[in-house]
Amino acid sequence: MSKTLIELFSRFDSGDTKYEKLLKECPVKNVKINKELKFVEVDVEPNELVDKKTLYGLEEALRQCYVLRSVRIKPIYKPEWFGSEYIPEVLLEAGRRGAISRGFFNEYNLEMTENKIKLEISFTNGGIELLYSAKTPDIISEVIFEEFGLRYDIEIVRDENGGMDFEAFVKEQEKGYAEQINKAEKLREEQQKAIEIKAEKDEEKKNLERVTALGEKENVFEKREGGIMHVGDTDFDTSEAEYIYGEKFDLEPIPMRNLDKPLRH
Repeated sequence: MSKTLIELFSRFDSGDTKYEKLLKECPVKNVKINKELKFVEVDVEPNELVDKKTLYGLEEALRQCYVLRSVRIKPIYKPEWFGSEYIPEVLLEAGRRGAISRGFFNEYNLEMTENKIKLEISFTNGGIELLYSAKTPDIISEVIFEEFGLRYDIEIVRDENGGMDFEAFVKEQEKGYAEQINKAEKLREEQQKAIEIKAEKDEEKKNLERVTALGEKENVFEKREGGIMHVGDTDFDTSEAEYIYGEKFDLEPIPMRNLDKPLRH
């Protein structure tokens, strides 16, 4: 009997109930591990269709738990489960594999026959050409084949009733990318500043002035009457000293700061 995901990733415990069924009931068909690159790819056979956002969320949770660079969970479904209602999930996966397609399929018209899928999108021809140059139809077809074992020809055309300006779309995308870059740069600057502040504090610790006393007064040693010895701010009564071991010796305290060689009595 095949292992389940929870048996494969036995250390994982997210506490999130949305992953529970997938972890406990999903058989593992194949596992690829690259220890050097810290990469794990798992082929699984779910007993029902699983939405991509759930799969992506589980992948990220497992990646963090096992401190890996990447975790990929690739579902393999029965061919008869594939239908038009699953196309949004296919497009989501295609967008992850080929970032150029992100945003193009927010709205589309779908025509689906036995072995062909036609997608109409509201972009000018420049946008269609870009999708083809990025091999987006091939990526969509490959996703369907990997998950269902079915081959479909994918055609992407312009919706004649739509008129979304491709140049305006690109500018909007560039604006979004610029905002992400600015956020990343700001975070990098904050991290660098934190590193510099820590380095300064560490340097200050290294350069602390050496002192001979923790109090306001200098640690001094003074013999007083009645066997009292005054050291720093403390008095010690040595008038009735008891010897635990060895012979009687003269008690001459020496400040630790003055010790520069081993001493013994």
